Amino acid sequence: QRAQLAAALVHEPELLVLDEPFAGLDPVAVRTLADVLRSEAERGAAVLFSSHQLELVEDICQEVAIIDRGRIVATGDLTSLRRRSTRRQVALQIQGCPPDWLPHVAGVDLVERRDGDLRLSLGRDVDPGLVLHEAEEAGQVVAYSYGPPSLSELFLELVAR
Repeated sequence: QRAQLAAALVHEPELLVLDEPFAGLDPVAVRTLADVLRSEAERGAAVLFSSHQLELVEDICQEVAIIDRGRIVATGDLTSLRRRSTRRQVALQIQGCPPDWLPHVAGVDLVERRDGDLRLSLGRDVDPGLVLHEAEEAGQVVAYSYGPPSLSELFLELVAR
């Protein structure tokens, strides 16, 4: 992949089209390739690539298109797409709470639970303060964040199967 990319970049193309460019790369190579793609975009080249590694897409891209079964279901700048979501995410780290604790707030769903860390999905109209209040009653809140969903979570929301 590195050789193919180098060959593609030799003539400073105006457009780069890459299919799963990060597949099979180690973390150092991923970082290097991401830096190269950012540099190409800064140079003025249009960089278009497909990837299922949505954390990388979120880190590198400003504009995205989400495709489901060959159809574009959303397109635009990443920040706007995330803000338009009907869901919000809460990440909590709570010490001393029961291992099966969940807030009793309507519209809150468990996304992931791992060693006292919780990721919750909330309806956009749910007051995150209610979730925080219940968490503080359950144990010591060490970390708390609230915001729009990640690109992976947004993808799942849009293509819900």
